[in-house]
Amino acid sequence: MGFLAAGSTDVGLVRKENQDNYLLLPERGVYAVADGMGGHAGGRQASEITVETIRRRLSAAEAIGEALVEEALTEAHARILEEARKNQWEGMGTTLVLAFLADDMWKVVHIGDSRAYVVGEGGIYALTTDHSLVAELLASGSITEAEARVHPHRNVLTRAIGGYVEIMPEWNAVEADAASYLLLCTDGLFNMLDEEEIRQIVLAPELTTAEKADRLVEAANGRGGTDNITVILITREDGV
Repeated sequence: MGFLAAGSTDVGLVRKENQDNYLLLPERGVYAVADGMGGHAGGRQASEITVETIRRRLSAAEAIGEALVEEALTEAHARILEEARKNQWEGMGTTLVLAFLADDMWKVVHIGDSRAYVVGEGGIYALTTDHSLVAELLASGSITEAEARVHPHRNVLTRAIGGYVEIMPEWNAVEADAASYLLLCTDGLFNMLDEEEIRQIVLAPELTTAEKADRLVEAANGRGGTDNITVILITREDGV
């Protein structure tokens, strides 16, 4: 089973610096998106450290599995904490969502509020659950989805790489042939577009995979682009 993947990133229309980073390792079936924690000194460096660490550790490995990925995340976490200490960058950290292909399954790990979506003709759904204060309040029934979208603390993360005492990665999986498209993205996308708008762009038959990735970023900017925007779109070579 072959796959096509494309990534796209943009600073957006409000921020002065793009603190997002992404990783494409198609020869290893590994893809990742990282979002440096907004407003914190060292956010760009945190996402760079994380992506670079993952690239180095997974490119050199004979076989890729969950344990190896978690080792890479632990190393990135330690490197970020050391960089924060040296530069006195309080709160330096990053989110991460990473997918790798193993035994015809997409194994997906995330920390923070970057997401993985499964997209197909039958609909779209988030494979991941945000590690954020608002997500916890929503899950407990303390607030509604409408309230969550405008909550003053909607950007407060409960997990991240760096910035916290320990990292707590969460794993999910989906059968590769059950996901026409797998979309990895930062909150700069889904805070600007609703799920149906994302699905319509991803399934647009006239666009290539790379054009769809770019169109998602363009659409988020068209809604105001209030944050950095990064996406990776992955599909089977015989996909729509």
